[in-house]
Amino acid sequence: MAEKYPVVRKWLLYLILFALILTGSHLVISPKASAQSSFIGIQRLKGSKIVAKHYKKFYLSQNEEKTFTFKVPSEGEYALAIYVKPYNISWCNIGDNISAELEVSSPGLNQRVVLFNGSKPTVYRIAIGKLMPPRVTLTLKVTKAPDRVKFYGIALEKLPSDDAFKYSPVIAYRDGYLSTDTPLLMYYEEHPESKRVKRIDYYVIFSNEDGGTPTDKLIALWGHFTDIEWIASVWVSSRSQEPLKIEYQAVGHKVKEFNGKYVAGYHPLLKVASLNNNFSDEVVSLSVPMIAMYPVPKLEEGTREEMQDRYPWIYEVTACELYRESKLEPKPNPDTLAPSDPSNYLFIDVKATQVDCGGLIGGVQLKDGKWYFSSHGIQNLAIPYRGSKVGDGWIRFAIEVPPSTTLKDLKAISIKYIYFVCPPKKEPVAIIAKVKKVVKLTSQYQPEEIMLNLSPSAKLTPDKPEYILDLKK
Repeated sequence: MAEKYPVVRKWLLYLILFALILTGSHLVISPKASAQSSFIGIQRLKGSKIVAKHYKKFYLSQNEEKTFTFKVPSEGEYALAIYVKPYNISWCNIGDNISAELEVSSPGLNQRVVLFNGSKPTVYRIAIGKLMPPRVTLTLKVTKAPDRVKFYGIALEKLPSDDAFKYSPVIAYRDGYLSTDTPLLMYYEEHPESKRVKRIDYYVIFSNEDGGTPTDKLIALWGHFTDIEWIASVWVSSRSQEPLKIEYQAVGHKVKEFNGKYVAGYHPLLKVASLNNNFSDEVVSLSVPMIAMYPVPKLEEGTREEMQDRYPWIYEVTACELYRESKLEPKPNPDTLAPSDPSNYLFIDVKATQVDCGGLIGGVQLKDGKWYFSSHGIQNLAIPYRGSKVGDGWIRFAIEVPPSTTLKDLKAISIKYIYFVCPPKKEPVAIIAKVKKVVKLTSQYQPEEIMLNLSPSAKLTPDKPEYILDLKK
C-alpha cells in the first residue's frame, strides 16, 4: 500500500521517527572508522513520562535558534529528548568537522550538547533539572556546525520521583570536549546506609582519556578503552530535601567534600579539571560550557564495563577517537602490547571477592591451541583488588586476539593469580567467586556473549595459581 500511496508512506515514516523519541531508541544509518554499526542509544527510563512534545521538522544553521514553550504539569525533575541530524560531521574525522554542538537554555541551566554521533539521526537525552508549573520556555541554538542541522522533534520528559535524578551532578566540560574525552554516559548506584539514609554513587564514561594511564596499560589493567570515573557520592535522607553530604573525586584521585555551587535545584556542579578526567568544585562562572547528563541505573551485578555492552555505540565513538589520536597499531598484532581496535578483543567478566598480595590476569585459548593473555606476559599488568569505588571486586579482562576471531573459536578461559609480595602473617590468595560471561564485539561493535554465570569459589594461591574452564566440555 505504501508503494501505491506515497503520502501514506511518508506518514508511516514519521510515525516510526516519533516512536523512537517515545521509546528512547536511536535510529542509525551509520559509518564508523572501519565498519558499519548500529547506534542503540540511551533508553528512556522506566517510569518516565513524555508530557509535552513538538514533532514538526525544522532546520537550524550555525548561530540560529528556536524557542519553545511547554506546559509543565507538576513540580519535579525533567529531561529533554532532542531528535536531530547534523550534516557533514563525523567523530572519526581528522581535522575539522568532528562534531556539532547545541546550546539548550532552560531555567537555571545553559547547556552544551555535543553531537558526537556524526551525521546520523539520533535522539540525544539530557536532564534539565527541577521545573515548576505552569510552563517552561526552552531555547535551542546551534553554536557549532559546518552545515545546517535537521531537527525531527523534541520532547519534554518528566523523570521518575527518585533521588538519583534530583541530585545528579552537572559537569562543566574540560577544554577540547568537542573532539576528545567527551562525557558519553552517566550511571548511578544506590546503597542504603540506614533506614532513612542512602548513598548514591555517580559515574561517568568518557570517550577516552588524554592523561593518566597510557592506552596499552589502560586496557590491560582496567579492561576498557574509555575512561570510567567515579564523579561523586551523595548522601540523602528521607527527612531532608538538601543532601546531607557530597564527596567527589578531586584531581589526583583524592576524595574531597563538595563545597561548590548547586544548579537547577540540588544538582552539584563539578568541572573536569585534569587530563585524566578528575574533578573540581571550583567553578568560577555559570556561563562555562556544561552538561546535565541523563543518569541511568547500573546493572545490579556485574562490571562497570557492562554499561558499555548495554550501550554499544560507546565502543564506536571511542574507536573513532583512538584512530584519530593514533593510539591504535595500524596492523593488529595480538602478540604485542600495542592496542588495536576494540573489536579485536575478547572480554571476560569475573568477580574476585579477595585478591591479597598479588593480582589476576585473564586468558583465552582458541581452537588452534594458542593462548592469549590480558597482561601480554608482563607480570606487573596483573589486576589487583581495588575496592568498592571501582567495582566491588568485579573485573573485566580485555584480551587481544587475531582480528578474525569469533566466539566459536574459543576453547577455554584461564584466570591466573600472580603473587607479588606479602606483609608478615598475610596469606597470598585470590578467591574467584563468579565467572559471569565472555564478550566479543562484532566489526559493527555489537556485543556477542557466552553467558556462564558460574560460581566456582576457586581459591588461587602461589602453589595452585590457575583456574581453567574448558568451554568445549
